[in-house]
Amino acid sequence: MNIASLSYGVSISYPNDWERQDVLTSGARDYGRNTLNIATFYSPDEIPGDTSSYNSLSVDLDQNVSGDFDQYFNKATLAVGKTYGTQMEAHSYALKIDGYDSYELDFQYGDVKGSYIFTNADGSVYIFAFKGPTKQIAVSALDGDKVEMYKSIQLDPPVTPVTKQR
Repeated sequence: MNIASLSYGVSISYPNDWERQDVLTSGARDYGRNTLNIATFYSPDEIPGDTSSYNSLSVDLDQNVSGDFDQYFNKATLAVGKTYGTQMEAHSYALKIDGYDSYELDFQYGDVKGSYIFTNADGSVYIFAFKGPTKQIAVSALDGDKVEMYKSIQLDPPVTPVTKQR
């Protein structure tokens, strides 16, 4: 496993044969938010010769969070449902990432399988978006790599300075 120390206080281990791409661009995501994509990781093709059989992990940050984390997650779940359609199968779980409250949203629709982890870290939300095709080989590889990677996550969120008022 390689260890990536990313911008915005994220450290994560990833398999030696995955590619890392530091991105640092903002944009709209399928979970209904404009976020900063810190980095994306790509597996090799899971099925030799099939260039659409890779898995990916996108590490995003949403620093413009206001309100309740449960509400944030519920809105993100609804947005994923709108993106992939009403026939999407989805399950969610509460968990901890590096001691921070997190929710995992697992979904499958057509040829897309995803597992998104939303982590509330001191008022910012980190999103770890695992995605891959539903081809059997790729799905099993995604599940195994996902667990190892999310267990390795360490967060040191940036501190937002407090402005003094007179």
